[in-house]
Amino acid sequence: MRIRLLLGIALLCLCSCSSKFGYNNLDWLVHWYLDDYVELNAQQLKDFDQRFVALHKWHRQSELRQYRAQLVSLSAKLEQGPLSEQQWLDEFSQTELHWLRFRDKIVPELMTMAPELTDKQIESLFTKLAENEAERLEEREENPQKRLKKATEGTIDDIEEWTGHLNTVQKSLIRDAIPEFKGAFEAGLTYRRNLQQAAKGLLEQRQDPAAMNQLQTLLLAPEAQFGQDVMSIRQYNRQQYAALYARLNRSLSDKQKRHVQKELQQLIEDLTDLLEQ
Repeated sequence: MRIRLLLGIALLCLCSCSSKFGYNNLDWLVHWYLDDYVELNAQQLKDFDQRFVALHKWHRQSELRQYRAQLVSLSAKLEQGPLSEQQWLDEFSQTELHWLRFRDKIVPELMTMAPELTDKQIESLFTKLAENEAERLEEREENPQKRLKKATEGTIDDIEEWTGHLNTVQKSLIRDAIPEFKGAFEAGLTYRRNLQQAAKGLLEQRQDPAAMNQLQTLLLAPEAQFGQDVMSIRQYNRQQYAALYARLNRSLSDKQKRHVQKELQQLIEDLTDLLEQ
């Protein structure tokens, strides 16, 4: 239920890294992350690195430009006045398109490597994914009131990173809104388990082109097969986010507006620097 102002635009802008340094060193960061899931042999690692270099170049030249364009547009809209609920929904949709383009680009690349995986590597991958799910269950706070409090405090902290200190009325807007969000933990858990089970079964048939075609179709649109409940909750919560953002947007003081603009301009400058490298 935790939300972030702009629904993760900043995260998308730096491709899940927190700085220009991180973006420029994604190769070793990806290696570090990948090692937690599967250990590639020398040839697989060479192939992966070659594909990653091309993907990173595409992302820098094509995607960062689109992220920056959205942020520039958003900054201008906010200067003109508070965004309506529909305008926030439009921003969310545009942000989602960034992710879908990335998924459409990366999945075919991953599929070319899938037939080269060994049984041991596949087992390692899905064992780690299962461990991740077990950790999610273990870390989940069972007390609903404590979960609600944690979500509320987290949301306030996230938004204050963009706006600066929120006043009592603004915090009340958030506290009133958070209980209206639908929890997606159970639906998400079922979705991921079903997806992983299907993907593992297809990878076990990785020498069969038909199975690989099915896997690619699954990875390009996993929600279509397993995520209807998740998508329904996500759509509902998106409406709630937009309504909350619109209310908060109307309540911002001049100082808070300047704070938001300062954060946006910093991201725009970071993206400009990355594009020029």
